[in-house]
Amino acid sequence: MNSNLDSAALTDGFGGFEQSLHLLEFDQIRHRLAGFARTQLGKDLAQTLEPVADALEIGSRLQETDEARFFLDSGGSLEFGPGADLREYVHRAMLGGSLRGEELHEIRLLAGAASFSRDALHRREDLPLLSGIASNIPNLSGLEQAIARAISPAGEILDDASPDLRQLRRDSRSAYQQLNEVMQRSLRRYQRRAVVQEPIITQRNGRLVLLIKAEHKSQTPGIVHDVSDSGATVFIEPLPAIETGNRWRETRLAEEREEERVLRTLASQVGEAGDDLQLALDLLARLDLAMAKGRYSADRRAVAPSVKAVATSFDKPRPGESRGTRHIRGDEENSPPPSPSPSASASAPAPASPPARGEPVEPRLRIVGARHPLLTDRVVPISLDLGGGNRVMVITGPNAGGKTVALKTVGLLALMAHAGLHVPAEAADFPLLDGIFADIGDQQSIEQSLSTFSSHIQNLRSILDRVTSDSLVLIDELGTSTDPEEGAALAQAILGRLRSLDVMTIATTHHRGVARYVQEQSGMVNASVDLDPTTLEPTYRITLGLPGRSYALTIADRLGLDAEILDEARSLIAPSQRATDDLVQELQEERAVVARLRQESEDLLSRARVQQAETEARLATVEASRLELVEEARQDLQKRIGGLLTQLQQAERAAEHAEAEQAARRLMRPSPGAPARDPARDPGRDSGSSSNRGLGRNPGNTPGAERFRAYQEDLAQFQKELSSTQWEPIEVERPPWQQELSSGDRVYIRGIPRPVEVISPQDEDEHIEVLLGTMRARIPVYQLERPADSGLPQESGQTQGAGQPVGTAGQRPGTESLESLPPAGGLDPNSPGVRFRHNRDAGVYYRRPSLRQVKTDLDLRGNRVDEALDKVETLLNEAALSGVPEVRIIHGQGTGALRRAVREFLRGHPLTSSSGPDHETSNDGVTIVELK
Repeated sequence: MNSNLDSAALTDGFGGFEQSLHLLEFDQIRHRLAGFARTQLGKDLAQTLEPVADALEIGSRLQETDEARFFLDSGGSLEFGPGADLREYVHRAMLGGSLRGEELHEIRLLAGAASFSRDALHRREDLPLLSGIASNIPNLSGLEQAIARAISPAGEILDDASPDLRQLRRDSRSAYQQLNEVMQRSLRRYQRRAVVQEPIITQRNGRLVLLIKAEHKSQTPGIVHDVSDSGATVFIEPLPAIETGNRWRETRLAEEREEERVLRTLASQVGEAGDDLQLALDLLARLDLAMAKGRYSADRRAVAPSVKAVATSFDKPRPGESRGTRHIRGDEENSPPPSPSPSASASAPAPASPPARGEPVEPRLRIVGARHPLLTDRVVPISLDLGGGNRVMVITGPNAGGKTVALKTVGLLALMAHAGLHVPAEAADFPLLDGIFADIGDQQSIEQSLSTFSSHIQNLRSILDRVTSDSLVLIDELGTSTDPEEGAALAQAILGRLRSLDVMTIATTHHRGVARYVQEQSGMVNASVDLDPTTLEPTYRITLGLPGRSYALTIADRLGLDAEILDEARSLIAPSQRATDDLVQELQEERAVVARLRQESEDLLSRARVQQAETEARLATVEASRLELVEEARQDLQKRIGGLLTQLQQAERAAEHAEAEQAARRLMRPSPGAPARDPARDPGRDSGSSSNRGLGRNPGNTPGAERFRAYQEDLAQFQKELSSTQWEPIEVERPPWQQELSSGDRVYIRGIPRPVEVISPQDEDEHIEVLLGTMRARIPVYQLERPADSGLPQESGQTQGAGQPVGTAGQRPGTESLESLPPAGGLDPNSPGVRFRHNRDAGVYYRRPSLRQVKTDLDLRGNRVDEALDKVETLLNEAALSGVPEVRIIHGQGTGALRRAVREFLRGHPLTSSSGPDHETSNDGVTIVELK
């Protein structure tokens, strides 16, 4: 079987899928999919979605669904404009027709939605197909702005639509005000004469009139414009108001002509942009369909299926496979690459390793935990595997056991996969099919004189004439509605023919002979649905390898049929058949026990793994706490030693001063019989005495000397404690990946949730240069946490707690010297980011810097453009470093220059994923920015 499908099969309908669309209720899937679309064009595309047999087309559709699901799960959104079909408006404008204000406003909404969706998907390298579609959306901003200047959201023409219109409306308002004053004076005058029917001013035929009593119309000079139905009231325009009314009427007519000219001008612009608008409608409808498929996938908790062409495999490693996605694997080397999708279930079994290039792919139909997509109540998932040399599967079992539901589930999921939809399952693999042919249900026709058996035979004959080795055949109740023996023989022959044609087939039956036949044939496999042996309720689970039982006598007994009849029925069953039934029942019970034990073992293993992870996490927390306590104690000792050093220096100075005074007194005291000496005249003696100063000379029993000796003893004791093994730094080797970093690598820094790019590798001082947003920074290597692309847990040699020691490679703990201790009044050891090095063998101590608090709102009102862009750049850098997903920039409306500059700056910025107006505000003075 190969992927070059039979052209004859493809020319009929939808390549063999049309016959099964109604039987498998695929139209219901399309109807539900259309419910997730936002526009009429998107709904139309959903309603006409059909499965296809082309590998590249299936791959492209699945890719679109994957990208849409990922985009929606990431919080993305698109705009598609009005829900109505605007093609009629565009076509009318292209033919030179006019458009009303409401219609022009909807065209404006369409142009704005096109710009928003194009910008939202701009440069999304993780969404190549959707980004490619969006990139082809034409730029309609000029048309959008032209309509926005002239038409209000209510569809009214604005005064700013043209300079003439503004002046005409000003003149019209002035004329109306003058006319209204004249009418008010006339109304008051006629009220005093009691000729007014009602004290109001109204309009008739575009003229202001008063409501005058018919019997007094002769007392009211003017023009009669109308008479009430009862004839009791006449609508008269007073004579003093005629000239002013004429002037107001002329300005109104001029205003209406100018409004009509504005509408015709805008309609002409719409007609000129007609091709671009039609293209935008088509592309937005396609994006709407893709988003509808993504929403339907999320609603059904569906996963991306794998559709493989049964030919030589040319599979390549797929980026995003780690996210659990499965995509088509056709025989085309340039098949579209898959995109990330978070929809794969974590419990789904891992896919088998792809075959090597050139290795034949064995056709396989495998579904795990599949649910019928049209069932909304509690659904029991089914699993089924047809492959490995088996091409025919026969499912047996009791009535209402779930055989037909399983058959429809397999067929409907296959149709969905070939239509590019995700399927509700934990995992699903399908071969590339050129058609799905089904014979399900009773299709008898009295009009055509077709019995149930005749309709089945006609369907089977049509199927056998059209199937190929790339088809899937689904047959329900094979061999029924006729003599059991002849029906079983006919069923065996049909299954044998399908097996000889190498057609993948799944059938259901109640015939024991058919199950025996399948058990004895190569390339065929039995499967069964069963009842719970205690409650006799259906389990809806498929058991492979064993035929099922009908449970007819057991169910009849449960329903209260006479015991004598049941005993008689059992006696009529052949002993060999009863032995076979007993053996099958024992095998099913043993399988049930094994399945239960396996599930219990898996549950125990899962709980053990959870407990192991919790224990390891607690141990890591305890170890981190221990290291913090050790470091805090060391730092406390360092502070105390620093204070002792200060006191020791003070004691030294005091002792030297006391010794100098004592020596001076001895020199100044005259010896018996000797003249007194002046110390100033004998510098040699003074220098000689000073040469004996120092810590090594005993200064006597002065108080300063005693304090000095006491300080020395305390300092020696502290240094002895500090040098003990209890306070030795933990020796940690540098992980190999830190030594192998090179330019372009991406790594995580402690305290920063996003990876950064390495600009230059490690230098002699164990520092590297990285790119933080748009800023360059030089940081020590020990602050690196892990490489960005490894996915591995943090190295055990590094710690995350604040104030924890980190050793360097080749270091051994040693004793600190007094000269290496930090001086009193120096750096605070508790300061964030401070590193102390006591000597080359003592290790490194650090405290992780705390995360900065970043404001997510930036008010740029009153700033010049260059100042505003600098502030935006700073905000984006700080937000990216702190892991803020979204910021809000307030630029106001004004002339729009600042808004346009900011949005143009954001559109190509490497740190932003999307930007657009804040729809929660009534104006366009705020821009919301989503960061990558």
